[in-house]
Amino acid sequence: MNINQANALQPKTLPAGDPHPVQPQGQLAVQGRHLPVQIDHTPNHSTTPFFTAAKNFLLCRTELTGKADESTSMSYQDKYEVVKNQFEHPIPAKTEKMTEAQKALIDKHFDAAARIYLDRRESFAMKHADLKLGARYHSELPEPHFYPNSNKTVRYMQDASAQKVTLNHGHLPQITNLDGTNVAPGKAKKAIIFVRSNSLSSIQNQQTYATPKMSTVEDNVRKRTQHSSFKQGGNVVSAGKLIFNKQNELKTVIAHSGHYHPTIESMYKFAEFGKQTGQFDPDKIIWKDHDEHKLPMNQANRMKAVLDWAEQHPKSSDSE
Repeated sequence: MNINQANALQPKTLPAGDPHPVQPQGQLAVQGRHLPVQIDHTPNHSTTPFFTAAKNFLLCRTELTGKADESTSMSYQDKYEVVKNQFEHPIPAKTEKMTEAQKALIDKHFDAAARIYLDRRESFAMKHADLKLGARYHSELPEPHFYPNSNKTVRYMQDASAQKVTLNHGHLPQITNLDGTNVAPGKAKKAIIFVRSNSLSSIQNQQTYATPKMSTVEDNVRKRTQHSSFKQGGNVVSAGKLIFNKQNELKTVIAHSGHYHPTIESMYKFAEFGKQTGQFDPDKIIWKDHDEHKLPMNQANRMKAVLDWAEQHPKSSDSE
């Protein structure tokens, strides 16, 4: 993580003097994005791109610092976890054992890290479909999609639009089976599997597909729904299982898929997707790996995941 990179992302201030100066058409760097800005003599600047972007930046900073909402604040202990590789010598990990000077230094490093995180988190969550179909299942791809050494086949969906789901703050009233019938997720008798596709335009355009795992018998051949069914064996961003309570609220996400072997990074991407779109709050969900061991998915760990990814994928004007 390069702090000098972060300093370039700071919003620029208006020049002193005339409260309504006229500036030539140009570009201002706000959160790392270059926005066209023209300030004229109109008395209200609140709708210009600069002020809109600056306002959004401050709102995002509030999400991390908790100045407006204590429930979203991060302790110095968590902040230190994010930036401790910036310290030449380790300091006490417990907040109560830190000196004021150490806290001030943590704030300095964390502010730089937060700027990188806020600038890159959307790209992290949406652009790279890194989960590929396991080699063991490549025999699915040509018809008739037989399992290895089995008379079972995988049902590939030509149109999975009926299986698209959009959660509302963690709530999903119904989900569609392959036969077209709807069921409340909290009452589904089979495990609910999901995948998430990538989008190059906007995180809001990303699609999550989910359905109860079912099998049917056709022409004496058992056809099963698998994670590869939704995208016909194509790459996905995230995959796993969803568990809902009786109120149809998402409670647990499990990184379980034999076809795609989801990584912890793919779960961080799904968590960031939920946070940024408002579909669910990742801090209110239990996250588990393939063996159902709990995964660390708090704000500090998600920030570290984005920062590590950003370091490995430098920003270019062509890709973002």
